[in-house]
Amino acid sequence: RKTRRKVSMIFQQFNLLQQRSVLKNVELAGELSKDANRKEKAIELLKTVGLGDKLSSYPAELSGGQQQRVAIARALMTDPKILLCDEATSALDPETTKSILELLKDLNKKLGLTVVIISHQMSVIEAICNKVAIIDHSEIVTQGNLQDVFLSPKEPIAKKLIYSGKINIGIKGEKLIKL
Repeated sequence: RKTRRKVSMIFQQFNLLQQRSVLKNVELAGELSKDANRKEKAIELLKTVGLGDKLSSYPAELSGGQQQRVAIARALMTDPKILLCDEATSALDPETTKSILELLKDLNKKLGLTVVIISHQMSVIEAICNKVAIIDHSEIVTQGNLQDVFLSPKEPIAKKLIYSGKINIGIKGEKLIKL
């Protein structure tokens, strides 16, 4: 339980409470832990994620990217050491995905936060990760530095994911190179 308190999670479906303002959504984690400074902390976190001007807005008034930023700020209320991101960008357009990934990279550096990303989108993994593990049927089949795994995938599932299922496209030769 002690370790679990240092882990927060964001999801594909933002999971914001529609009847609460942006500020109140972020404050929720502080309410549950009876944090006396939760309002000030929530305001600061919303500024950190670029939503300092949306405190009194409601989720329905925000774009998908803004809603995900609220979810990230809420997840940070508990001062986690690890942030789990379960398909956190799959419901977003490419430009918004890029901005959310940049935010996560920035939080990783500024807060010393370990960000664990679960995704089927290899472009997301390539954009943000430095280490990767590929799971197939509940088993880690390959893991290592991103560059090593992506440049020389050995397992069939790794090849399928990295080369988008186009391994057997009828090209003859000894190597398939992804540019």
